[in-house]
Amino acid sequence: MQVRQGGETNWIFTIVYACPHQQEREPLWTELQLFRATVQQPWLLADDFNKTVSLKERNGGVEILRRCDKFENWIENNSFIDLGFSGYKFTWVKGNNEATQKRARLDRALCNVEW
Repeated sequence: MQVRQGGETNWIFTIVYACPHQQEREPLWTELQLFRATVQQPWLLADDFNKTVSLKERNGGVEILRRCDKFENWIENNSFIDLGFSGYKFTWVKGNNEATQKRARLDRALCNVEW
């Protein structure tokens, strides 16, 4: 993670791209959590977290509920607020036809309470 601040920074914006592989995502969550402990100003994190917080955010494919809970707990433990979305429910689609398609909401925007 790279953070750039200049002069009179009033807020922080972090663009997130989390690796699709679970074991390679863990260091990012740890790094963001450590950074969260130092942040005093408003902070917005957005883009591809490559993770869902519930099975309702998926259509097709296999997602272990425990992994959803782990991400949801990470959001909650860091006091992040999910800003929600408007428009199409899913931000990722894979597959050539309805029978093989998998869809998920992998992109999201989170912020701290100061935001």
